[in-house]
Amino acid sequence: MTSIRSRLTRLALLFCLIGSISTPGCGGSSPAPTAAPPINEEDKAQITAALPSGVTLDSPIGADPMLGPNSKTVGEALTAIHAHVKDGKIYDGALGRLILFEVGGKKPPKPRPVRGKETEATTTIVVKGG
Repeated sequence: MTSIRSRLTRLALLFCLIGSISTPGCGGSSPAPTAAPPINEEDKAQITAALPSGVTLDSPIGADPMLGPNSKTVGEALTAIHAHVKDGKIYDGALGRLILFEVGGKKPPKPRPVRGKETEATTTIVVKGG
């Protein structure tokens, strides 16, 4: 007869063995992060039209890790956060936040709350030299 302790030890070893086997699509190591795909031409045209006056996709921005650690321009930042246009406004594709632009040190106006709704969450991109 085997003791309960030896059965538990065998069971624990079995679970460790099963847990160490990685099958395709289940667990295992995750692939290294890749760069965000570029904005397609249709979306780029919509985004360009929604940018505030004096801001282009090539405008330099202040460093902000939330906008992509290597983003140096408005276009790179919007690509990194998978930006899209909805109702003529630019939104963060991952968080769903409205994107605002601070140009020339002038803070953007916060969206006004609509009666019965919470104020819309925002992300601000600081444009340098605007």
